[in-house]
Amino acid sequence: MPLSDRKAYAIELGKKSRERKGTILEEVRELCARIEPFITLAVLQTYALMNGVQSSKAPREAKLQQGHIEFVQALLLAAPPRNGIAPPQPDDIQSLFDLLPELFEAHQTARLPTASEAPSKEDEKQSAVTALQEYLRAHTAVVRNWGYYGTVKRVSHDQFRAIDSDFHAKFGLALTDVVRLFDHLIRRMEDQVNQHWSQLRSVFAAKTVDELVDSFLEAFPFKGELQAWSESFKLDAPHLEGAKNALLPLADRFLTMRFFVNSAVVAEALQIDPEATDSLMTKLSQSLGVTQDCDVESFFWNNPVWTKPLIKLSGHDYFCALPQTGMSFIYQIADALLQEAPKLIEKLSKARSDYLEREVHRLLAAAFPNAQFATAYQWRHEGQQFETDLILRYDTTLLLVEAKSGKVTWPALRGATDRVVEHVKRLIVDPSEQSGRLSKVIQQEIEIRKSEAKQNLDFPISLDGITSVLRLSVTLHDFATVQSVPTLLQDAGLLSNQYPLSPCISLADLEVMLDLLEHPHERLHYIRQRTQSLLTHHLVGDELDIMGFYLDTGLNLNGFEPGKHRLITAGYSAAIDKYYSMRDEGQQTPKPSRALSPWFKSLLSQVANRPTQGWSELTSALLSVTRDDQDELERRVRAITACIKDGRTPPNGQDAIILSGPIWTNSALVIHVKPRLAGHRANDKAENLASATFEQGHIERCYLIVVDALDPGLAYMGGSVWYRTDRPVPATIFM
Repeated sequence: MPLSDRKAYAIELGKKSRERKGTILEEVRELCARIEPFITLAVLQTYALMNGVQSSKAPREAKLQQGHIEFVQALLLAAPPRNGIAPPQPDDIQSLFDLLPELFEAHQTARLPTASEAPSKEDEKQSAVTALQEYLRAHTAVVRNWGYYGTVKRVSHDQFRAIDSDFHAKFGLALTDVVRLFDHLIRRMEDQVNQHWSQLRSVFAAKTVDELVDSFLEAFPFKGELQAWSESFKLDAPHLEGAKNALLPLADRFLTMRFFVNSAVVAEALQIDPEATDSLMTKLSQSLGVTQDCDVESFFWNNPVWTKPLIKLSGHDYFCALPQTGMSFIYQIADALLQEAPKLIEKLSKARSDYLEREVHRLLAAAFPNAQFATAYQWRHEGQQFETDLILRYDTTLLLVEAKSGKVTWPALRGATDRVVEHVKRLIVDPSEQSGRLSKVIQQEIEIRKSEAKQNLDFPISLDGITSVLRLSVTLHDFATVQSVPTLLQDAGLLSNQYPLSPCISLADLEVMLDLLEHPHERLHYIRQRTQSLLTHHLVGDELDIMGFYLDTGLNLNGFEPGKHRLITAGYSAAIDKYYSMRDEGQQTPKPSRALSPWFKSLLSQVANRPTQGWSELTSALLSVTRDDQDELERRVRAITACIKDGRTPPNGQDAIILSGPIWTNSALVIHVKPRLAGHRANDKAENLASATFEQGHIERCYLIVVDALDPGLAYMGGSVWYRTDRPVPATIFM
């Protein structure tokens, strides 16, 4: 579609969205102003964010997300306490289910420019900055999953523990008690809702309408004269299913009671001071009527519910329908509480930095057994002193890691340009430049040592045989996933990097990646492929989406010419999300894994179990083959083995298969098929095969795998890596 047509479409879409947004927002506000708030929130939470009782009168498939319900809570807090307010009817609840996602979508597209604001070709950079701002705002409005629940709880608890004693002296409880409080409220809510559903299922097991109504009134004892109502209901009910549908909204009123909590009961459950607990819960709550003078527009990306999700009632009583909001914003809540104790802010900042470096080291040490490590390596370059947080050597690869614990502030998440620029520089560009600078120094040092000149760099790990230097930045905070989508930053002109950008991943996502990929060579390959994709392709999606894409494809993007396409990976994390969410709840389900044929799994295992120097490069070449090509390679290999076993000449006299990519790639994989014979070396024909491969001018590196033609499992016999010599090709890959 021509650019002019796209601009015209965007202008028209923005105009219609602004009109539609105003209409929907007024409808939602009017609805929230006339319905009872507690029943509304309890029903929205239960039916949108939890598994509810199946009924034709239950809301249709939920598109409602946590951010939508937080918005509703802010609207409901605008009205002061009132008596006799009507409970929401099923149609009211369904209206919210339908209108809220549409409202948020309209809010986003309403920000598209008008005809007078539409950027000219000369303003494309400013247009890209605006696009980045809107990406951040849209993410902040709705997305909450900066980590899976178990990770969020553990990571925040482990950081906060460093200042527990100081926090206790000021507030009468530990900072980790804030995490424990929200965890308790979440588990309590789950238990209470489960009890409600269990009770309702028991009632709905009735075989007749009369039995249903009697059982319902016994389980849910409404006040008042019920005899006449019961008889009338039984008489008018059309059939059993219709009676259940009519009773469900009445049961929802009892569901609401399960979301009320008392601070003294919470304190007893957590074994902490009751007075301090009530004081904390008051700090984390707001009263009805508090938002009546607030700008409703601000609720989209500056919702007061985010740091105060409880609703304060009288005495020690509270209402809490969104305890998970507390865990989603646990860092911001902790920072808000510490405003009363400024001296602890700096102490927690130091604790976060120490924790991140320690945790990254722990995770990588467990993920790469027998690797060599160096931490806090200090080095000089051009008269300046630098320090690299972590260096790892695994086989012939060096991994340079920078860990940044800096906070992501509210203004940046709301798209404030100056804060976005500052955060991008501090959390993404600077650590990448640091590792890029060292990578260049290492490259120079390896060339110096090859010439047998005196070494310049006092490096803590042996550089002998190093063929690859990879770089990785790890952040403690998620930066609205923009760290995974550098294309947005590049288009906006915010990178200004001298060295190629390194992958940047949050600690929570790093933990998932290292756990999801069960073998060290897979983990190394993922980091390598993420690095390569940053250099050559534009992937749009968060890190978990890209991980899901990797499982299917190995991030083999050779079919896409570099720089020509943007690949949208949104939604690829579905299987990963399901696995970790179920695991957090103690449910076992198969772990998603890389798409590999049985033969390729066997080859990878055999190469890994014979770890001669460079073995990880061979596994990397194998892991880069797509699932379809794996099957095709095996089919062709078995055709060759059939000829060899029968004493026939393979087709065209070829006993090897060369798999090479298009002109923009530089490496090839060769599978050599030969019988295992006594006195014969596996690689005796390797040089000739490599030379044949290098007849393709763009190929610079050849990975050779030799398999046994006489073995039914096509067993691995040996392997090697070759480089062409007719022109300068660096033996070391610096990324």
